[in-house]
Amino acid sequence: VKHRFLTYDRKVLRFYAVWDDRANIFGARHYITVRFYLFDYSIDCQEFEGSRTGKKSRFLVRQRVPKRYKSLDDMKDDTNCISMDDLYIGARINIFGKDIFIYDCDDFTRRYYHSQFGEP
Repeated sequence: VKHRFLTYDRKVLRFYAVWDDRANIFGARHYITVRFYLFDYSIDCQEFEGSRTGKKSRFLVRQRVPKRYKSLDDMKDDTNCISMDDLYIGARINIFGKDIFIYDCDDFTRRYYHSQFGEP
């Protein structure tokens, strides 16, 4: 754990995503930044009002997120959480019942994926 902390502390993969809630009454398109922390594989999300440059608000506090959430019992199983393999441009992830589409990432994330997986 100490090696992991020293290697990955403050290294965060940042993805830009959208949650389209317009099918519901008063729904809207929500622009979200999904941050994946390499140290402990946790995720947090921020929502931007209107566009990627709008006012920020917290969408999800930092925590491990199960791939499929049906009840609180799913939170106990750490082996079935969203991982780096689930996060890439074009991916659809489910965060507590919200279908979120990842459409972009920052430069650090691109370089990290290229160094780890050889992908552009």
